[in-house]
Amino acid sequence: MLKTQGIFAICVGAAVTFAAPAQSGQNQQGDTVMSETRRIVTGTVDGKSVFAVDDKVAPTTIALAPGAGFTRVYGTETLQIPVTGTAVSITPYYPPVGGVTVTVVTLPPDPKAPPPADFDPTPFMAEAQEKLPGLLELMEPDGMHVTPTVDVITIISGRIVLELDDGAKRELSAGDVVVQNGTRRGWRNPFDEPVVMHVVSVGVEAGT
Repeated sequence: MLKTQGIFAICVGAAVTFAAPAQSGQNQQGDTVMSETRRIVTGTVDGKSVFAVDDKVAPTTIALAPGAGFTRVYGTETLQIPVTGTAVSITPYYPPVGGVTVTVVTLPPDPKAPPPADFDPTPFMAEAQEKLPGLLELMEPDGMHVTPTVDVITIISGRIVLELDDGAKRELSAGDVVVQNGTRRGWRNPFDEPVVMHVVSVGVEAGT
């Protein structure tokens, strides 16, 4: 099996490389149009609290994973206050130890069929690495993965299945919250609609 079959939700690891487009909206040509996310970041300037950022963020998409979107809302290498307030200050997909990232992730339904036998993902890999650096390296061929993070994941809309070792699974739907403690896991979307998840990741030291 190609490793890239498991690449797609990469932050979350669902094997959806050839999934149908997410139904965030469609234009007259039937193409998927995923919504922007409004982002407000506060800060402290001259001892006073201020709105440092109030803008909209478009999702990052890659050709390797049609229908998926990764909207990086916030990222910082260290947690400290006061700060003047910025939106994104780190590039890697996963935060370093002591860092935090906040991402809105859209995952389309799982593919109904495997990719063609002659499919070559090589041309798409450079784009994925450029736009989402660090997301692919920890992925196993089936989409299972382990990251040095504690993640708080809230399901905003749709449904998703969280799979752990030995095939243990839980179905999640809008309003459910998962605290992921650095475990080996995979995300599956066997349903007919995309899932949207709000993911807060904190970088932690790997235990022994």
